[in-house]
Amino acid sequence: MELYQLGINDLTAGYRNREFSPSEVVEALLARIEAVGDEIDAFAIVTADTAIRQATEAESALAHGDERPLLGIPIAVKDLVDTAGIATEAGSALFAGRVPFEDAPVWSALREAGCVLIGKARTHEFALGSSTPPTTNPWNTAHIPGGSSGGSAAALAAGLTPAAIGTDTAGSIRIPSALCGTVGLKPTATLVPPTGVVPLSWSLDNVGPMARSPRDCALLLDAITPGAPGTMPPWSSDIEGWRVGVLSNPGPLSPGVADAVSSSARHLAEAGAVIDHIEIADFEDCVDLDFAIIAAEVALYHRPWYEQRLSEYTGEVGPRVGSGFSIGAAEYLEHRRRAEGFRTAFLAALGGRDLILLPGMPAPAPRIGDEILWMGEESDQYDHALCRNTSFANLTGLPALAIPAGLETGLPVGVQLAAGHFEDHRLLAAGQVLWERLHPPRLAPL
Repeated sequence: MELYQLGINDLTAGYRNREFSPSEVVEALLARIEAVGDEIDAFAIVTADTAIRQATEAESALAHGDERPLLGIPIAVKDLVDTAGIATEAGSALFAGRVPFEDAPVWSALREAGCVLIGKARTHEFALGSSTPPTTNPWNTAHIPGGSSGGSAAALAAGLTPAAIGTDTAGSIRIPSALCGTVGLKPTATLVPPTGVVPLSWSLDNVGPMARSPRDCALLLDAITPGAPGTMPPWSSDIEGWRVGVLSNPGPLSPGVADAVSSSARHLAEAGAVIDHIEIADFEDCVDLDFAIIAAEVALYHRPWYEQRLSEYTGEVGPRVGSGFSIGAAEYLEHRRRAEGFRTAFLAALGGRDLILLPGMPAPAPRIGDEILWMGEESDQYDHALCRNTSFANLTGLPALAIPAGLETGLPVGVQLAAGHFEDHRLLAAGQVLWERLHPPRLAPL
């Protein structure tokens, strides 16, 4: 395999065995970015000089016996995460030239773990959308990569980075992971504090790892949650006797996604899990409730400059920010009350069960410029449709993992697994079992 094709665990093993060096890996990735980067446009900034310097430092540390598991691992960090001395612009002209003085804790932890910053991945402007223009989907550049962490997922799928960090407020890690055929974890709420990250919705924002396998995501999660209680049990691939509830009312799905859920349930059963079916009342309301809470909270953040700088927002983002100003306190509190109801319902569904299996995206990635996503004979506005099966995890605080499960019309489709609060590593271990049985392609055939 080419160096740009290797994941975190493969790179770590190669470094230890002296098969190649961090500098050689960075050189291979920069060459890959040079070759296909313009077509994918996954980076707001490629930090070549920083990556070369940090790779050299990692080589020296390796030579002196440093055994940090992420030492020398290149990573793309979403352009919402503050990186001292390197622009963090949130994909917006309003923040053009914004250079933080301090690192966000998530990047500080990764830097201390030895990661090498290959670039700042594109985000949909202020994370307020699910398409991430101008980034394209590596599987078919006429299609969107998803969002708002679209740059992170596209870079992973195109072989531009082996690791990435995204954020997730209504599915913004899991949407692009599903549409680009990569793996992404929305962690348990509060597990990874979003300090130093440009906010979208203070109560729903999450920061999490993105990679090409659940095991690689687990290494990233370890680094950004040092010492967190209840999140780092011994890794185990034994799910014998685990109970998995398959969501029976997710709404309309394309044939490929429906098949992916069925085959995933079968693979989990073959691995020893006990499968049954669950139904969450009014599950289809999660997305609208999530959107309403986001609208109110994003308006609060943007209030100081919104009216004076409205013309600087792009496309639909300005009106989306403005929609939140009409939400009053009583309406907002009612939304929060209903969110608590969904949290209670999902915890009840997890009572006596270890996992919930449900679709990721209802269909493959829509074409750039389309407004409607088709799911068999059903259709929906694509921002709404793409968040329909993901918003529950933000409302409830549960960890949820996107796993690729195959292709439909040449584009990735996938599934999700969810687990109880602070069961993130058990979730990733179960996800690895499923991922290995599904054998999804690791990279788009660029």
